[in-house]
Amino acid sequence: MNNNLRSSGIDIIGSIPWGTHICHIFRSKKDFAYVGAPYIKAGLMNNELCIWIYSQNTSYEEIRDIIGVYINNIDRYIESGQLMIIPYTEWYMRDNGFNEMRVCGQWKKLASHALEKGFEGLRAVADTSWMEKSIFRDFSEYEHNINILISSMPFTVICLYDADKVDIFEIAKIIKNHSYILIRYGNDLEVIFNEELNSVLEYDRIKNEFFSNISHEFKTPLNIILAAVQLLESQGDSIYRGMNESKYLRIMQKNCYRLLRLVNNLIDIAKIDSNYYEINPQNHNIIEIIKGITASVAEYTANRGIDIVFDTNVEEKIIACDPEQIERIILNLLSNAIKFTQRGGRVWVKVFAQEDSLEISVKDTGIGIPPDKQNSIFNRFHQVDKSLTRQQEGSGIGLSLVKALVEKHGGRISLNSELGKGTEFIIKMPCITFIELENESGIRPKSGSNNYINRINIEFSDIIREWK
Repeated sequence: MNNNLRSSGIDIIGSIPWGTHICHIFRSKKDFAYVGAPYIKAGLMNNELCIWIYSQNTSYEEIRDIIGVYINNIDRYIESGQLMIIPYTEWYMRDNGFNEMRVCGQWKKLASHALEKGFEGLRAVADTSWMEKSIFRDFSEYEHNINILISSMPFTVICLYDADKVDIFEIAKIIKNHSYILIRYGNDLEVIFNEELNSVLEYDRIKNEFFSNISHEFKTPLNIILAAVQLLESQGDSIYRGMNESKYLRIMQKNCYRLLRLVNNLIDIAKIDSNYYEINPQNHNIIEIIKGITASVAEYTANRGIDIVFDTNVEEKIIACDPEQIERIILNLLSNAIKFTQRGGRVWVKVFAQEDSLEISVKDTGIGIPPDKQNSIFNRFHQVDKSLTRQQEGSGIGLSLVKALVEKHGGRISLNSELGKGTEFIIKMPCITFIELENESGIRPKSGSNNYINRINIEFSDIIREWK
């Protein structure tokens, strides 16, 4: 992350790096006007996209007038799209509730939008006066997590907290979540610098670099070997005709896929444990995504003599999701279903959409899971059959990763299973959507693309048999 200093417009703070998260505890509109308006002015003057999210204690006209005291011809900035003034209901409380994934996703999209439009970055003022006591805990967790998010983006933000609406315990949490805390006493503005938080963010930056480096060190040699194997395999008919090399090349290829899957899972689990794993949700038709994934594995199920069926109650349901992670979730569940279902069996993938929620079911007629193993099936490194002579391969990481990815989407996963009759995994997710920005489209790889096929090969590497 480029830590170019930006003018904050607030004399007592001065210049700040990208990723700075400021809190202002105010007692009146005059207080937050004194802080927020010059902060926004500095952003406009320095070619930043600026947004002010106002609460129920003010109106669009009031915020416009507050900023207009500091900025000449404010309408020019509004009309050009450099200044956005929107109510909290459109940003924090869409779809009848606060949802951390949606809000974080909207910040990421808006920061990307700012760069696409030629701005230096994003600057925000967000008034939290709308917040009820009942959601303070969830919002505080969001404030904590967003520090990691904005530390990697050209983004600074001031959060406004009404002093009359927060108690001493909540103030302690608020202070912990922000780099600077501004409080006005009379005519004087006081500032508290959160040195501990800034040290934590620096440590997180180092961890992120470590994950990037170790991922590169593991994956690069594997990808080189895999590319060489694929090149040799593509030339196999002419070079190795009448020889057994083709068989061994495919064995090597399969095991490269298995190693890549293990490396991917281990690194992602480490990122999740460190709260450094991010998904990239956008508005997509999730029915189309899941239907495409199911169709793409038909060849694998046919080769094993297993029938696969897709069913849904609607043909379209637009929700905010990360299509690559949804693909990974479904492929992992299908891999398990196929792996433990005998020839002649069946696998069902069903999607049932309601107005506010979505239920995804992956069900099979396989061997089932013993009752004493069901409560721990999502635990890290758990395997139902731990013996060295087990018939199916696996590291015991997949389902714990699936659970984490589902939860990243604000969902929950559960299972029903009966020994000897089969297993059903059930995912329940909220149906939330993002604010659509100009010139935005959710484009994902087609099911026939090489990258898509490779991802299927990686996820199915434990069940694809070696050619004989």
